[in-house]
Amino acid sequence: MNTVKDIRMGTRVSSTTMSSETLAANADISELFSAAFSFPSPELAEALYSGNFQADLMDCLGELGIVIDSELRSRITACRVEQDREGLHESMRREYTRLYLTPGKYAIIHPYEGAFEFVAGGGKGSPTLFINPTAIAVETLMKRADALPENSRTEPVDSIFTELDFLRILYTRALACRNSGVEKGDGVAESWLDFAERFRAEHIDNWLHGFMSATIEQTRLDVYRWLAEVGRVVFEVPINNRS
Repeated sequence: MNTVKDIRMGTRVSSTTMSSETLAANADISELFSAAFSFPSPELAEALYSGNFQADLMDCLGELGIVIDSELRSRITACRVEQDREGLHESMRREYTRLYLTPGKYAIIHPYEGAFEFVAGGGKGSPTLFINPTAIAVETLMKRADALPENSRTEPVDSIFTELDFLRILYTRALACRNSGVEKGDGVAESWLDFAERFRAEHIDNWLHGFMSATIEQTRLDVYRWLAEVGRVVFEVPINNRS
């Protein structure tokens, strides 16, 4: 296990200690949105079609004290009846490709923090993947946490799905330390939580609100629209204001 000294990242963002339930909900909601904004798998489509994804999402929102309006809640529920499983999966694959996978400067929305910021900042031409200050900073933090993905040489680590999975890892480690029962477990848990807070402040909060807003504006598929609407609410709520 990394020591407290190994994982601290400088000035603490907050000394607030989350409950185990809230840590678990933060880990779970990070995992849900990582899956939601990865290239759609059959398992994701099945979870959306069956309503299991929506049920897990609502449980997380409730635990975190995040409220969504009744109209959005109704649209989330309607996802289950709009299409069959295969139709939902295929329509999500087509829309994901259209939104996020168009090459280079022709991309509608870049799913990578560095590339998204490049375009948002008025950059001209195609953004550089892998070797840009943002991607390098994210990679450095993942290495510090010994959590660099195995595919980091073929997939930029600053993708929305990789960053959110990293956030999940940090919350999960905090929770595991909290529940370990070993001496100083709470202190190490707090250090992992500090790491998560700092990563969110320096990266997640910089671009996910804009990414979700762009998705809401550009998507032709309501499942991505409501996912982004919920995501925009989730990532607007400062971590220390969550229940």
